[in-house]
Amino acid sequence: MDFNIDMLNSAQRCAVEDTEGPVLVLAGAGSGKTRVLTHRVAHLVMSKGISQYRILAITFTNKATNEMRERLNKMLGEDNRVFVSTFHSLCCTILRDQCTKLGYDRNFSILDQNDVLRIVKKLLREFDYDDDLKPETVINHISKAKSRGLTPAQYFIEDNDFEYNREIFELFNNYNETLLQLNAMDFDDLLYKTDELFNNFPEALSKYQERFQYIHVDEFQDTNAVQFDIVKKLAGKYGNLFVVGDDDQSIYGWRGSVLENILNFDKIFPGANVHKLLRNYRSTEKILEAANNVISNNKARHDKNLYTEIKIGDDVEFRNFWSERNEAEWVIGEIASLKRRFNYSYNDFAILIRASSLSRHFENCFADLRISYNFYGGHKFFDRAEIKNLLAYLRIICNPRDAVAIERIINFPHRGIGEVSFNKLVKYAQDNSKDLLEVVFNIQSANILSGKPLKGVLDFGNLILDFTTHKDMDISSFVKYVVSKIGLEEVYMAMKKEDKEDDKWDNIKQFLQHVEEYSNEYPSSSIEEFLQSTVLASERHGGNVDECEFATITTMHSAKGLEFKVVFIVACEEDIFPSYQSKEKNNVEEERRLMYVAITRAREKLYITNATSRMRGDNVVYALPSRFIREAKGARNVNAYAEYAKKHNIINESITKTQSGVESYKKTDTTKNEISVQQIVNSYKKTDVQEKDILSFTNGARVKHPTYGEGKIIVVYGSGADITASVLFQELGVKKFKLAVAPLELI
Repeated sequence: MDFNIDMLNSAQRCAVEDTEGPVLVLAGAGSGKTRVLTHRVAHLVMSKGISQYRILAITFTNKATNEMRERLNKMLGEDNRVFVSTFHSLCCTILRDQCTKLGYDRNFSILDQNDVLRIVKKLLREFDYDDDLKPETVINHISKAKSRGLTPAQYFIEDNDFEYNREIFELFNNYNETLLQLNAMDFDDLLYKTDELFNNFPEALSKYQERFQYIHVDEFQDTNAVQFDIVKKLAGKYGNLFVVGDDDQSIYGWRGSVLENILNFDKIFPGANVHKLLRNYRSTEKILEAANNVISNNKARHDKNLYTEIKIGDDVEFRNFWSERNEAEWVIGEIASLKRRFNYSYNDFAILIRASSLSRHFENCFADLRISYNFYGGHKFFDRAEIKNLLAYLRIICNPRDAVAIERIINFPHRGIGEVSFNKLVKYAQDNSKDLLEVVFNIQSANILSGKPLKGVLDFGNLILDFTTHKDMDISSFVKYVVSKIGLEEVYMAMKKEDKEDDKWDNIKQFLQHVEEYSNEYPSSSIEEFLQSTVLASERHGGNVDECEFATITTMHSAKGLEFKVVFIVACEEDIFPSYQSKEKNNVEEERRLMYVAITRAREKLYITNATSRMRGDNVVYALPSRFIREAKGARNVNAYAEYAKKHNIINESITKTQSGVESYKKTDTTKNEISVQQIVNSYKKTDVQEKDILSFTNGARVKHPTYGEGKIIVVYGSGADITASVLFQELGVKKFKLAVAPLELI
């Protein structure tokens, strides 16, 4: 047996030995919360004599469940009967036992997302709503309602500002009826129906209240309304509810978690004991100082400060770069340097980004240095579905016989061409020895489709023909034309409206930037050559070292629960982090908690970086450093940034410089600025290049050289005294100049 309560520190032991009534354990990052929870369970069994069968421990992920089981197996033996489970698995067990009360058979099916999508699409067709509503929108609303425990009628009343509120109500009702007829539940139903069961059948609730005398919940700050209600009901008889969590790590409000569940625990359960685990076993003192500095600016939190006995360690390093490319090049170079100098493994490094769309430059730099990397919690840039969809359109234009690409996007965006209709196209092509695209172009004479599928195939064929006639445009303009004609911005912005964390349109914009950079570097290249370069780039991103050793790129949300020796928190700029949406919705505190989570992933070294300029479509955007940088350095006044912005009349801090060189300050009123654009931009520039207005030399600008004559700038890159322009001269080709010293004049 591996149970020794004397191995705990005093705060941990105090929490473990508090066995009766409601108990809240505020467990700071790296403070040993899993150890406390498992020792508490073992203490109940071995010291208090509680039956293992009467103990419940709930987690959020299968990974956490397995870890907890392994620890308890070592303490109590592998045959122990403690019920360790995720929320969904617990509810599934309860429903298998009691679902007949709700009109289901015990062998009910659990639908995956593809099953749900098919059902919702069918309902949209039946009600003739498929031209007005996307199935993802309907699914999102249904899931949102169920996570809050609302019936269709309740959701209709509470969320009546949505344009298609009545349609959602009707679809939600029919969706529930359809699932009941199918004897099936979706993933949300496992919680939703359990709560419904407990609300309407007290004898079912009583059975499980008696079964679980002691209830434990991990990551309590992530519970939504239904999960909290289920736990509260289960603890209703004995009142022994032990929850562990950290309000400072509550980062899933957009997914339905309710921060107030942990903030108000002692008010909801009067007399609850509250324990604080503040000793961090993971990070150095300097790293924790930065974390405490940042999170102390939040108001909605329990007061606490992490500390450590690891006194040695480097200062947190803050770095500002002129451009996003400079930032990525330096970060990847520093990783290679640290590995070489200190014998780190690539596994020891992580780059944390606020949104997945920010990964491209880092991925390219990893590839350039042949360093293997893993995009944890997501796909590498060229492997993302939205990028593959766009590439599929380009592939068809270059290779009309590419049936794989046709299958991928013939019904993207939605054109009413389902699997059955597509299979008819394939069969007709095979039976008549024709290429699939040839059948598409002659679909009316084939006489195999009618109605919406026929119209969809006609529209798709016309689109491909249109692209073929525009293929001779320069690559960058052509790809932008394809994106515009497909309507990708409308498609993906609609998705982002439903899911604030959806980065698909941002990824498309990053891809367009990639195309422009390629076009500038290879101005005479064809679309076929560009496609070949993307395939090679995807393969190149694999690196050439042992696949067991790779650096990590991940979003900050996905990084929760992970730790690394060296962490780079990058792209820390206003409107990126905190995000523009969080500022608009006055939700910066959750962004600040996300920064706290990101900082506390680091064990030995922490770097926080930002770039002064970043590409947004055709524009270069100059942004102020994130307020979290100032806070990490020790700024305590939560309103300091707002006061600064107000003083200088900055409503939206982004400064843009368009391709034509016209500067503008994005703001929501017309009051004259007290601080000039040039002042802010110059504050980031080195003094040795300020005497020349380098910012006027932008992509597309016409310039004159005393020797080479007139030319056009195709790309500007670098920072400080090294800012460089590649200029295309009609007779001489491309030449590169350092703008600080080159005798170039704007025309």
